[in-house]
Amino acid sequence: MAPGPPLLAVTPEASQPGSTRASRPGSQSRRASLEERQRSDGRNAEERRKSELEALRAANELREFVTQKEGSALRAWCKHFDPDNDQKISQSQFLRGMSKMGYSGDAAALFKSLDADRSGELSLEEMDAYASGQWRRFRAFCVQNFEDPEDMVRRLGKKVEIEKRRGGAQVLQGGPDIWTVTLAQFTENVRALGWSSGYEDMIFPAMNVHDKEAISVEDLKWLEMEQRRQKRKELAKKKALQENHKRNKDVHFKGREACLADFKQYLRRKYGSFLRAWFKALSPEGAMILHRSEVFKACAHLGWPGDVRLLFSAFDKDNSGYVSIEELDARAAELLAHFHDFVMSKFGNATAAFKAFDRYNQKKLKQHEFISQVKSHGFQHPAKLLFHGLDHKEMKASIALEWISRFRLDGSGNSLAQWPVAEAVMLEDLLFLDRWKPPAFLTRLLSCKQSIQRCGGAPDLWNLMVRV
Repeated sequence: MAPGPPLLAVTPEASQPGSTRASRPGSQSRRASLEERQRSDGRNAEERRKSELEALRAANELREFVTQKEGSALRAWCKHFDPDNDQKISQSQFLRGMSKMGYSGDAAALFKSLDADRSGELSLEEMDAYASGQWRRFRAFCVQNFEDPEDMVRRLGKKVEIEKRRGGAQVLQGGPDIWTVTLAQFTENVRALGWSSGYEDMIFPAMNVHDKEAISVEDLKWLEMEQRRQKRKELAKKKALQENHKRNKDVHFKGREACLADFKQYLRRKYGSFLRAWFKALSPEGAMILHRSEVFKACAHLGWPGDVRLLFSAFDKDNSGYVSIEELDARAAELLAHFHDFVMSKFGNATAAFKAFDRYNQKKLKQHEFISQVKSHGFQHPAKLLFHGLDHKEMKASIALEWISRFRLDGSGNSLAQWPVAEAVMLEDLLFLDRWKPPAFLTRLLSCKQSIQRCGGAPDLWNLMVRV
């Protein structure tokens, strides 16, 4: 028998899984690259935390100063920083405003600390998040309830009578149509019109920057700008939907779309549904639109490692400067619009609706109670999905992934039977319905869908229209 080639000896070290000799080619470099990436991520996270803490310290310092000078951050913002209602200010505007208020510290350093996202601009949100939310909600309330500044003062105030002299005697006569609003009138009448968020004693001084006894039309010019902004937003949304089937040909399109897809996948893994992600992570206060700084802050808190600037440009296709829930997920927005229409048409407001659902006055609705009550009152849409979107309790990611595979909003019949019972929905989880006015184009989409269904149109036709 001819001798064969010599066998290679296998040493114990070479047979060990972790030994260098047994490692596959390139494994060491990949492992080193992974370790370096992990160290880099750790450094970036630490830098973000330091930046957020510095911004928080600066915001506290600024709030104390402007509150001492003007009574509130909101009044200081409207009077000294953003009198034109641009909703953002540059460093030069910030320095000018601080100088007017007599700030003796390093205003430039303060601006740098506040500008955590390094955008070169500041919003009221970065100075005082609560005041920003209240001011934003009030502006939206005014756009929804008043036609123009004249209508606003007429409905909130009263006509002024002018005193004139005739032959030395003082006679009270009806003068020209001059209307004004005092603080007491404002507080009483704005509540009567449905404003339920309070803060009137801060909002009124912010509008009354000239310290008059009563405000007039001249103090409400910001409403005209807000209405124009809202109109542009609506037109841009409509145009964006109509042109959604067209694909942007520029070199950044694929990068933006990939970034957006990665972010959505991240939200699905973490929260199970876009509806829950919106209320749990992106907008825990229930706002239905998020400004640029709010998106940046939410992504930082989420720990999403992607490019937030690229993400925002992917979201904000209409260049409106903010993101709405329908831009995150049209189906989630559709479900909320259905629920909004159901609550407002049947009960008038969220408080009345919750009172009707909460038959035993327990101040909360568990899953089975919520579903049975909304269905018994005529809601014909996915109540279980709605419940898990409105309930903000924590959820295991593994359960969320299981849910994704078991349910789709298009009503295809997939089951939610194994979804765990969450805690409860409370009144405060529904109050956003009173503040939210679903966009007109979304309402028209709902009407269009209902018309197709009444005429016997196939579900595939509607699904195709939504995707287009």
